[in-house]
Amino acid sequence: MKNYLFRLSVIVIVLALLFPPLLKAQSTSEVSENLVLANVTVIDGNGGRPKPNMTLVLSNGRIFDMYRAGKKKPTAGATVMDLNGQYVMPGLIDSHYHLIPYSKEKEALIARFALLGGITGVRDMAGDGIALAELAKAADDNNLQSPRIYFSALMAGSTWFVDARVAAMMHGLPAGEAPWARAVKPDTDIVKVVTEAKATGATGIKLYADLPPEVVKKITKEAHRQGLKMWSHATIFPSKPSDAVAAGVDVISHSVMMVFELENKLPEVSDKFSYRYVDWKNASVDSPAITALLRQMRKNGTMLDDTIIHTALRQVPKIVKDEAALAEEKRLPGYANYVESWTYGITRRAHRLGIRLVAGTDFSEHPESQDFPNIHTELELLVTNCGLTPLEAITAATRNGATVLGIQNSYGTIAKGKVADLVILSADPSADIRNTTKIAYVIKGGKVHKREKVIMPAT
Repeated sequence: MKNYLFRLSVIVIVLALLFPPLLKAQSTSEVSENLVLANVTVIDGNGGRPKPNMTLVLSNGRIFDMYRAGKKKPTAGATVMDLNGQYVMPGLIDSHYHLIPYSKEKEALIARFALLGGITGVRDMAGDGIALAELAKAADDNNLQSPRIYFSALMAGSTWFVDARVAAMMHGLPAGEAPWARAVKPDTDIVKVVTEAKATGATGIKLYADLPPEVVKKITKEAHRQGLKMWSHATIFPSKPSDAVAAGVDVISHSVMMVFELENKLPEVSDKFSYRYVDWKNASVDSPAITALLRQMRKNGTMLDDTIIHTALRQVPKIVKDEAALAEEKRLPGYANYVESWTYGITRRAHRLGIRLVAGTDFSEHPESQDFPNIHTELELLVTNCGLTPLEAITAATRNGATVLGIQNSYGTIAKGKVADLVILSADPSADIRNTTKIAYVIKGGKVHKREKVIMPAT
């Protein structure tokens, strides 16, 4: 029966890939095969100084040439965009995204909101694998106003699969038995489940919760053997952040969760933990345990997906609300402030020690109430609260985001031969990180999309 259900799910995935939704792109400029971006200042994503008076030649969706303005003559018949006084940077990558399954119309609007807001790629951190495979296939079209989509297959202990979110992504399969949302038990055939996860089209495996260190290590080893990336929550109860790092995962998510490295022993099941019971007052980012963890991350090349915005604008307000609902004698004074301070502090220290940060949000987009995607707020928080320079923050959302996905040879920086996923700005983001929202155009695979506000219809 299980084999039958798996074969059925694979068939559904194949059908979804063959018949993606017919979403029409809007406001896409028709240009000739060669597009010249003349007299522009280049911010290449590597963290170096902006390069003024540059010309980029785009051909067949890639950066064909780059040189000082006036050094060469444009190819005859090329379309020339004079961008004097403007700036170009790589397209932004949100490294912690969740494409929530809505109606097709709403999904298309949110994808359009993201692309026209400067996001040319997202790392979706687990969801409905069939829907994600379909969306990812469709998003390969450079005319489609959607970021490129890379998604994960989730693995967790069987005890986690009582989570209320599970049913929405199982397509009728028993909880934990979908290739993209798998319960891993002590007797699980790791080779088999990793092979099935890869068959969904996932770029990486996300470790969520309720996995002991020895299982984390087995999954990581097998995923890497099969060419998949390994992405993990910082803490995977009962496994600590140091267990994930020692196993060799490529990136850990959520700076706030690194606090559990300070605990002597973690509960076996994640729903038994609570941030409320952490000794936040004495939780120091300079403690020996945290210092050892960060040094281990630097040695192993483990990256940190910090999700500052998620903690500051989602978790902290919830903490404040929940504490206010308690009787006064049960409240923890300063709890929310300690959580926020820890998150900024650990991210700041990780950055100072040379650990590469990637910019992710883990925060739903709401075009009905936002002008720009959440990634811009994440970048601002990294600069204002975590000690990054604007150029370092941009690198976190471009080059580092591409590295996490394993696509750095084609995406993430501006260089000859790379795919032309670019954002053109009317103001200098290296002078003020908030200028990443001064978007004039977004270019996806050489196709120009003019920036305009995305309006959600009344519902």
